[in-house]
Amino acid sequence: MTTLYYTPRFLLTLIALITITVPYLADHNTTHVFNPTWPGHARFRNGQTMSLGVYLGSMTLWKTWSSSSEQDRLWIATVIAAAYYITQG
Repeated sequence: MTTLYYTPRFLLTLIALITITVPYLADHNTTHVFNPTWPGHARFRNGQTMSLGVYLGSMTLWKTWSSSSEQDRLWIATVIAAAYYITQG
């Protein structure tokens, strides 16, 4: 296969891995999830957002590398990857 074939896949894979890992690196500490001064509801919502990142990143990886129609698969993977960042607005 050509580089043009794999470039969108590698970019979507990079975005998916960032979506999965960065929220945990940034928020899974005493300043966010384990902050005793935050109300329980705020910590719950933060954990929920972190979980959303894992779910959407995993779905992006799955759709990027699954064996369905090339154009449809990459389009759906792009929409799934963008959903996390759209909800953060």
